[in-house]
Amino acid sequence: MKKFEYKVLSIKKGAFTSGEKYAEKFAEELNAYGIEGWELVEITGNTSLEGYVISVFKRELNR
Repeated sequence: MKKFEYKVLSIKKGAFTSGEKYAEKFAEELNAYGIEGWELVEITGNTSLEGYVISVFKRELNR
């Protein structure tokens, strides 16, 4: 049976800058996790958390 570990990343919307620069920096952040073997499984914007974007990643444990 495969086993996984999970990671949650929360970034405040506009934490980098705004608009197109934000999207570019956010993509860089997501790609950095991908390089480490993390797969993005869910992403959600949550206005109740002061405009945070919540990203959930998983990767298979190699045991």
